[in-house]
Amino acid sequence: MQRLPLMRQKVKQIWTYDGVDEGKTDDIVANFLADAIYCFVNGITGNGYWTYCTQTEDPWERTLHEYMIVYPGLDKPVSSRRWEAIRQSIQSYRLLAGLRSLVQQAEVKGVAPDLCARAKQLLDTDLPAQVKQAPLTREAIAALRANVLSLGDVLTKAMQSPPSPAIVVPPS
Repeated sequence: MQRLPLMRQKVKQIWTYDGVDEGKTDDIVANFLADAIYCFVNGITGNGYWTYCTQTEDPWERTLHEYMIVYPGLDKPVSSRRWEAIRQSIQSYRLLAGLRSLVQQAEVKGVAPDLCARAKQLLDTDLPAQVKQAPLTREAIAALRANVLSLGDVLTKAMQSPPSPAIVVPPS
């Protein structure tokens, strides 16, 4: 991650590539569910994987390595736990990016400065600190998503509310 500031000077988007060790036996949370959150925290646009649905060995048989994240089916692809974790991870990234966008919109409109401050604290301080401490757990990711959804909901409602009319105090 030390190279990121230098890379940001030269390019608009930074993508990373994830070469997992064994594929099927890798840690679902660390290698798939948390990936996009790590990308968000580090300002990385996205993450790729070794293979989506191809390998030389039959995935329905025992194999030494299994990198496929979606299996061939009779009529359509068959999802794996890894693919579902990636899908959830992408959702987490979108939720975090959506909250950041809501904060920016609310700040432009001058709406809910206290909520904006809470959301910025989460996005810019709390989450990066949590990521630096240790790998994220399934429970930590679930709590993060719930928190982001709650903040986003309250912030959206605050922006939809009509401004309070000014209270005019008649002269005495």
